[in-house]
Amino acid sequence: APAQPQRLADLLLAVRPPTTDVPPSKARLLLDLRLKTAKDLPAAARVLLLHKRHRREFCSAWRALLACPLPTATYCRLLAALPDAVLPYVPRPLRYCDLISDGYARGGVEALLSLKGLFILMQRHNLEYPRFYRRLYGLVTAEALRGPHRALFATELQLFLSSVALPAYLTAAFVKRLSRIALFAPPPSAALCLALAYNVLLKHPAIRLLIHRPLQPADGPDTNGAAATIAATPAATIAATTTAAPAAAAASPGRDGAADPFLPDEADPAAARALDSCLWEVDSLRRHHAPSVSSVAALFAMPWGAATPTIQLEPLSMADDGSLLHVEMVRRIRYVALAMGRPSGIGLLKDGFAIQD
Repeated sequence: APAQPQRLADLLLAVRPPTTDVPPSKARLLLDLRLKTAKDLPAAARVLLLHKRHRREFCSAWRALLACPLPTATYCRLLAALPDAVLPYVPRPLRYCDLISDGYARGGVEALLSLKGLFILMQRHNLEYPRFYRRLYGLVTAEALRGPHRALFATELQLFLSSVALPAYLTAAFVKRLSRIALFAPPPSAALCLALAYNVLLKHPAIRLLIHRPLQPADGPDTNGAAATIAATPAATIAATTTAAPAAAAASPGRDGAADPFLPDEADPAAARALDSCLWEVDSLRRHHAPSVSSVAALFAMPWGAATPTIQLEPLSMADDGSLLHVEMVRRIRYVALAMGRPSGIGLLKDGFAIQD
């Protein structure tokens, strides 16, 4: 029946095998109350107290369940539960590599839920997974960063990109893709993308040149010094902002004929040419209509140091449009602009209108 795998999964997820042999005092169903030690038990009962026997039966039950046809909802639930409920208690976690790798290869929600289990197998059990970061690069999409699992995905993505052994071209490609997604995403997702990009830049100083590098004009190098950088000229906008279409902004030249060499549709981060580009998207987002987005984007122009703290992802990953609006409504505003320009003198009333000197 379709409900049977779900019931078996509920039962197995509630079971944890013991780490040591079970004492006789906790096995009253196997012995007489007058027996005090395991030596007084029959041989068949003593075997049931061994923690190795419990682990073996635990593994057999899980492998039997995973061999059954599973509904999509149950399959996704098991992928999310394997890293904490199964892998720490089995003697050979690599036996579950095929299941986790299959979920990662499917893409979508299954791939997001497989990330943690696959990372544990790679980090602790020496699993070799070719092109892991190339597949991870393909998972960084607008849908993944605004879907129901975006908090989990953001945390895992930051963990995977925290290794200092990653090459600069790889981390630069992730930062560039996150910045491009933030350019067209809703305010909650845009703030989360910028926070991820900021934390990656903070972890990898070698790619911070993306912040200050100017875009070269389409007809050649900028020999007149007209190209602006993000930190030097905050008001300069190199390309279109969120009102433009994503495809058009990816291919259109920027300010003063500057063209972005980054290839947003390239599946291979090594060929995306991210290191040849700059973060002009962040400069555009510094004038975003949502203060939560513009405030995060403004951090890119601040001084960077060894003591610079990372941005906490949990509040941003749990935020939505309503919560961001509530934050702005309860914020105390010190200065409110009442006119487009600051008056230069004292105005007099004439026919009910103010006359400015």
